[in-house]
Amino acid sequence: MSKMTICYITKKDSETGVKFQELEQKMNQVRIEQKKLSEEIGFSRWRDDPWTFTGGFSSLLFEDKAPDEKIYKRSNYRKEFMPKRNNKEGKLIHEKLKACPKVEKGEANACVNFDGHPFKSIGFAFNHQEYFGFQVEDTWNFTPPSDCEEITPTKYNELFTNNEPNKK
Repeated sequence: MSKMTICYITKKDSETGVKFQELEQKMNQVRIEQKKLSEEIGFSRWRDDPWTFTGGFSSLLFEDKAPDEKIYKRSNYRKEFMPKRNNKEGKLIHEKLKACPKVEKGEANACVNFDGHPFKSIGFAFNHQEYFGFQVEDTWNFTPPSDCEEITPTKYNELFTNNEPNKK
């Protein structure tokens, strides 16, 4: 039996929407901190840690030239690296990356009273003027908050695809 996605929306000013607003603000702050760190260290892009909702670093991408291989080791992909931890410079960079703020999966799940962390995490959409959206799988035994409305995946895609993010 295949899994099906169940989609929900909630108004941005609802109780759940206010929780999502706080989550969105924290996610934005994490991105600002990641960008500052990328400029300080010199990488151009990165992959988030897959165990977080937003934030962390699982690899760093250096677009212009490869970094010093005395300090960095290659990850699984050709242009992606992580600092080595067997030298002073690599350890320092690793500690800076580790100290950067994150949004944990449990924080997103908590917005809708879902206790699936660490292995299950809601999908989250915030690029609509009036609604936040989120998705769960039908096998998760999930009961949404009362201020959330179930909608079809088609309607979800109409609301959250090709919209500009909400600018406040």
